[in-house]
Amino acid sequence: MQLKRKNNYLDTEIINKELEDIYLSLEMIAMNMDFSNGLIPVNGKIRYGNFSANLYSAQSTLISVDLCMGAGHFSDAFCLLRKLRDDIMQYLFIINFNKNSKEKEGQDAENITNDSFIENIISLYNNYLKQFSISKEGQAIKAWILNDLDRESRKVFGASKYKKTLVDDENIKFMHNTYLESMWTKTDRILNDYVHSNGLKYLQDNYFVMDKEAIRNQVINVSKYIFSLFISYLSIIDARALSSSDYLDSLEMGEQPIEGSQYYVMPIITDYMKRNFPSDLVEYIDSHNIFGMKFKV
Repeated sequence: MQLKRKNNYLDTEIINKELEDIYLSLEMIAMNMDFSNGLIPVNGKIRYGNFSANLYSAQSTLISVDLCMGAGHFSDAFCLLRKLRDDIMQYLFIINFNKNSKEKEGQDAENITNDSFIENIISLYNNYLKQFSISKEGQAIKAWILNDLDRESRKVFGASKYKKTLVDDENIKFMHNTYLESMWTKTDRILNDYVHSNGLKYLQDNYFVMDKEAIRNQVINVSKYIFSLFISYLSIIDARALSSSDYLDSLEMGEQPIEGSQYYVMPIITDYMKRNFPSDLVEYIDSHNIFGMKFKV
């Protein structure tokens, strides 16, 4: 990790290419989702409300993981990956609830027509909160957004509960059971071992490691497992989050978009899938995402 001070903020550069690709992918997914919610980024980030806060936080966590690897603090790196996994699974839990709520209501969010940008944001945010009063899970999500979680509401949250909710969807359930269950179980076990220090090794890996290259590769592999799980679930929940900018770029330049380009997936994701996914998983995602996004290239 290389660090430099600029404009009173700490700019960072992730040295590991695999982590950098995940970092950049999270950035693009967050921007897609913010745009679809009608929000305009300020300095590259949406600061008001929930929306993609989990993903922006996950980017920072990845930087911390890279720093820990550079310092040889591998136990800390795995503990941070547990946080990253839980944060992006929580994100999926919330947007899945959001999608299902809209489907049940049979309507989209109200149009925002205020002239003031700030009033637009506040109106959009308040409208966003309305959907979270129809169930126990929704009320807990709303309390989380408002930083007002009580003991009962906290019972809704947790990675295993997020996964259980997601696999209620038949397409996600088949995909998980067929392609992802072993990856989930392996990753969960590794992360829990480090978080709970389930053996002397999980403490010693923070200060004494004989084969640093092997454990560094394990950190990177676990990072990839987490991201693979994330984009697999996301592709079924809302594949539009993974769309490329080709179609909108053409419109903004006053050009006729290439036919079908609204279904293109961002290259950084399709390239990642080529390197890390079995072809039949890509085939399944390509044929079962409800928005017709094209993952096979």
